[in-house]
Amino acid sequence: MQHRRGSRLPKILFLLVLLAAGYLGWTILAPRQPDRSALPDRGAVTETGAQERGTMPAPDKGAAVKKETSPDQEGTGWKDQAGNFLFRARDAAENAGRLARRSTDATGKLAGAAKENGSSLLFSVSSLWHAREIIAARQSDPDWVPYQQIPPQTRQALLAIEDHGFYEHGPFDVTGMFRAALVNLTAGEILQGGSTLTQQMVKNVFLSSEQTMARKFQEAALSMYVEHYYSKNEILELYFNTTYFGNGYYGLRAAAKGYLGKEPGQLNLPESAMLAALPNAPSQLNPFENPLGCGRRAVLVLKEMKRYRYIGTIDMDNAMEQGVTLRNGRRLVLQ
Repeated sequence: MQHRRGSRLPKILFLLVLLAAGYLGWTILAPRQPDRSALPDRGAVTETGAQERGTMPAPDKGAAVKKETSPDQEGTGWKDQAGNFLFRARDAAENAGRLARRSTDATGKLAGAAKENGSSLLFSVSSLWHAREIIAARQSDPDWVPYQQIPPQTRQALLAIEDHGFYEHGPFDVTGMFRAALVNLTAGEILQGGSTLTQQMVKNVFLSSEQTMARKFQEAALSMYVEHYYSKNEILELYFNTTYFGNGYYGLRAAAKGYLGKEPGQLNLPESAMLAALPNAPSQLNPFENPLGCGRRAVLVLKEMKRYRYIGTIDMDNAMEQGVTLRNGRRLVLQ
């Protein structure tokens, strides 16, 4: 029933345009009344009935005055009316044209959305079907860092700031989403994200950065698939090796070498906190370009690690005092 109702819109628009065109044509092409100023007897102009009977009214002074003034006034009034009709017809035609263009634009957008959703659905099914192949191809990268080679404090730093309940919840964390929204609203800035590490990893491996409803469905389906076929440790390993750490560095090994000149297994606590700070806003928190902002985020990571009892107060204080020395020799102050 909705389809039938929607299909009437082009007919209605066509009818409106047709009516406007007909009105405009009638206004322009309809035969006009003869110009009474050209008639041989002006006196008959104001006495239509007398003209039809072939009789003339008795002349008087008032009629003489009327004969001299009324034709010009009436002619002027008729021209004004004709002009108004033309303007109204033109406006009606323009409005009908605008309405038709809007309808065409809306139809085009709907068609594009339908096409996008259809292709997105096919893409989602294809991704599910070949998910293991896609992940296996990523794991064959020579710079891939296995889970066992990622230092515990590096894993803990990421969990503390991004998804501390990673090992307790499934692919989605509804409670975490509301908690993150409350924390960000209270702080007036983005401190926590609502997506789980699984969802973030799925975005890194399978999806683009566009924000559409179809993409959300893809993310949900792929997250459930990954959680079903891969362990939490494997998902965490996938995250570290596929996430973007800024400055053109994808994966933990590239970030550790690029920023610190170290292998991932050599990372200490403050360095781990700095790297864990980057996925939140990798371009804005680039330590080479924004050492102050990156240092503040790293301190937040250390505080979250203490909050969730990955480290103690002494460990946090020592890490903040130690700071981070970047590959370019600049020291990142954590305070």
